[in-house]
Amino acid sequence: MRPTIGISAGDPAGIGLEVTLKSVPAFLASAACVLFTDRLHFERGLSAFSRQDFPLRWITKVSEISPEPVLFLVDVPGGDELIPWGESSPRAGQRAIAYLTAASDAANRREIHAIVTAPVSKVSIGATFKGQTEFLAERAGVS
Repeated sequence: MRPTIGISAGDPAGIGLEVTLKSVPAFLASAACVLFTDRLHFERGLSAFSRQDFPLRWITKVSEISPEPVLFLVDVPGGDELIPWGESSPRAGQRAIAYLTAASDAANRREIHAIVTAPVSKVSIGATFKGQTEFLAERAGVS
């Protein structure tokens, strides 16, 4: 059985999707990959950063993942307003946290085996945000 890896898309105004789209094809055969993102920002990133030389499939829940080497995509609600690239803003931070929360929820339900996090902007998220590792640890109830 292949492990299921959740990927948090990172800051929609930053390089998260670019890094993800360029790296995922290398390990699709080794793990089931599910990207927590939103359609609006994903489609923009796909057209800008990818030759799309790998298959994609939108799913509504992690249980819909199948054995094929496909990048599965979960549309995290709330991404209905395009955030410009390079814009450090609370909206960008909110989206990054929404993706991270969706991935951590799936991990806490044991639907995925691990989480890979794409880059985020601590400035956009806010002064109290320590980091993604600390965020995930808190959500999992561990130190």
